[in-house]
Amino acid sequence: MTRMSIPTFSDTVTRFWARPFEGTELFRDERLSLISNPGLGAGERVTLLRTAGDHHTAVAVRPEIAEQLRSRGVGTGASVLSEPQLRRALSDLGILLHDADNVFYFPAGHPAREGLAEAGDGYVVRVLTAADSGLFADFTQRASEQDLDDAQVELEDWAVCGVIAPSGAPNGSRDRLVAAASTYPWRDSRLADIGVLTLATERGKGHGRRLVTAMARHALEQDHELQYRCQLDNAGSNALAHAAGLQLWGRWEVPTP
Repeated sequence: MTRMSIPTFSDTVTRFWARPFEGTELFRDERLSLISNPGLGAGERVTLLRTAGDHHTAVAVRPEIAEQLRSRGVGTGASVLSEPQLRRALSDLGILLHDADNVFYFPAGHPAREGLAEAGDGYVVRVLTAADSGLFADFTQRASEQDLDDAQVELEDWAVCGVIAPSGAPNGSRDRLVAAASTYPWRDSRLADIGVLTLATERGKGHGRRLVTAMARHALEQDHELQYRCQLDNAGSNALAHAAGLQLWGRWEVPTP
């Protein structure tokens, strides 16, 4: 029987995700670990990551939460602790976790690095700047409010790329934006978090995939690593991640604000 290989990821990725789980280990078995980490901020006072490679769930909590859990008999060296038990204990403390995000990256050495290039059929992928504000404004006017809110693509972000379609004018000018993506450094790290938006009428043409790989190339040139996040139930975004060649790193949860 052939075993599936587990993808490896860059040091930028592995080092970033090691930090929340530094501290005192309160419990560990093959499926679950619980860590007390005084370095967690208020917004990440509980941080949960289920890594795709080994299906292990790591849960880091601030010391005061660890103490509250101990008072309820959780994380006291018990031989058995399950994830549902831990979640119930956190809920009893009034800590509700936000809907989980799938977190994707290109695995180390992956060839999906198309750069800024011709997208085919006359479409062009290129960097967008402040000089494209009119083009971008027209683009956002043609997108739904829900799509804009979900994608969070902003012209003022750290880096922005777009797919430009021919206008049909005799001079062949390309002045119609049909898809855009933007990135920003995530949580003061070298991870470039991306948002992608393709107009509803232009979907199914590979624009999102081209933008993801273009932005990955741009991020690498700036010594960053592209990060793609989406909620578990967002079928379109998860499909785009797989189509672009991204690999699932894990499922991440923090408390609801």
